[in-house]
Amino acid sequence: PGGRSMSVATASGDQATIVACDVSADRVRRIQENAERLGLSGVRCVTLGENTAVEGEFDAALVDAPCSNSGVLARRPEARLRLLRGVDASLPALQLRLLRDAAAVVRPGGRLVYSTCSIEEAENESVVQAFLRETPGWRLEEQRLTLPRWGARLSDWRDGGFWARLRRT
Repeated sequence: PGGRSMSVATASGDQATIVACDVSADRVRRIQENAERLGLSGVRCVTLGENTAVEGEFDAALVDAPCSNSGVLARRPEARLRLLRGVDASLPALQLRLLRDAAAVVRPGGRLVYSTCSIEEAENESVVQAFLRETPGWRLEEQRLTLPRWGARLSDWRDGGFWARLRRT
């Protein structure tokens, strides 16, 4: 947990303030332990509940959304069982809500990155398009879908996933 937060903090030379949020107190504890182990003092961890909100005006926000894991089936074979029934209809609604919540704390001119380890359009492009339709003042800068790849050697393997970068105008 917190791998992307640690990457951003490290890339900034620990000069950025990173607010890492999760609904799981256990995951937040593990994120905090990882930040301390890496000597990253700029990472602040927050456990989100139904009535918890992160306040402030941030330069950027990253939504690493819960998803069907359809892009990482090689590492998460149990996800196949869930996908046999199709994408859970509640996932895109949750993903859209998380995207909206994150957008609310991004300053004008700031960036919002939406990311999943899914390759399903309903969890990716459709969520981004719904967000753009209902949230004026945002534009899509770039998005990318990466399909999983397997090969004879482990180094040939690649997970699938999606990301979109949006900018607040």
